[in-house]
Amino acid sequence: MAIKQAVFDEKRFTMDELLNALRCDFEGYEPMRRYLLNRVPKWGNNHPAVDAMAKRIADYYCHKVHTFTNARGGPVQAALFTLTYRWSMGKVTGATPDGRKARTGLAPGVGATPGRDMNGVTGLIGSVAKLDFTETPNGSVLDVTLHPTAVKGDDGLDALVSLIKTFFAQGGYALQFNIFDVETLRDAQRHPERYASLQIRLTGWSVYFTTLSKSEQDEFIARNTHVW
Repeated sequence: MAIKQAVFDEKRFTMDELLNALRCDFEGYEPMRRYLLNRVPKWGNNHPAVDAMAKRIADYYCHKVHTFTNARGGPVQAALFTLTYRWSMGKVTGATPDGRKARTGLAPGVGATPGRDMNGVTGLIGSVAKLDFTETPNGSVLDVTLHPTAVKGDDGLDALVSLIKTFFAQGGYALQFNIFDVETLRDAQRHPERYASLQIRLTGWSVYFTTLSKSEQDEFIARNTHVW
């Protein structure tokens, strides 16, 4: 979408300029990076054009995967989840046209890149529900991070139940929640011995927070500063 809008539709940058910026990890191209980050619509905001592009890519990927056969002669099944690979694969991925810097984390599961979903959790669900999850039999997970105040009391519980029902009514596959405040996570970094049992969810799996590397913890905390 960044290439389509900035290079082809608006002709704001040439393709060579954008490629040079990516090779330089946006060094000397910060105005371009800020534009790509903030002025181009992103996945996870229920934006029709972006969501249509994401669905087309997901459909192509799933159909291609389903043409393969595994070593036992059975069919290979597509999935859309990342676990901790969003960090390990991010470390070997260069800068991308959405404004992401090189060697930083990728998006979790089928969700938005942290901080890019600006229309709340309903906007995020609106985007994700447009994918065809009958094509991902090996699993697809949406992580949703909520602040504890968002689910506090009876009203909060009712809101959480409505959110879950809405997601599945729209065709969602799997939904999981992290409900933390940032200070708890930062305190766990400072005093890991006090939080040996603190678990977080990573696209389908639980992991003890204190077993993550410092950089992984920092990324997870940064993600939790953008909660509803």
